[in-house]
Amino acid sequence: MEQFAFTESVQTPLAKELSGESATYYGKETWAEYWIWRCELLNYEGCQNCIDYIIEQRRQKGLPDIPELRTRSFSTPWQIFLQSAHRDIECEAKSVPPPGGAKTWQDYWRDQFAGFRANKNIGEKGVHYVKDARGNLNLAPIREKPF
Repeated sequence: MEQFAFTESVQTPLAKELSGESATYYGKETWAEYWIWRCELLNYEGCQNCIDYIIEQRRQKGLPDIPELRTRSFSTPWQIFLQSAHRDIECEAKSVPPPGGAKTWQDYWRDQFAGFRANKNIGEKGVHYVKDARGNLNLAPIREKPF
């Protein structure tokens, strides 16, 4: 994410929080839930400096401390990966259409595998995990295109 876009994506919800607006616009019950969720995603991507920015901006604006942000009490990237992979594999097994506009589950998983490989927290381990989990459910093997 470009720095300006990231900064704006933090400043906008901070302004809403400061004005007393509800966090429900972002799908969360409280602002603490929103910021924990947001920082979990950043942690998943390895963006510790972005988490530091959010903590510092909240502090500068006089917003209450969220201990989970300071202590980095987040789900691990692998836990987040497992939750998402299990959900997607379950949907595929139930013949639910793939998310994100993918035409087929084959296309979806090929795109996901590229993302796993690019993520230092998931990598090839994630690809193998999904392949094994899908195989355990007798789902068709993913036909990967040559790199």
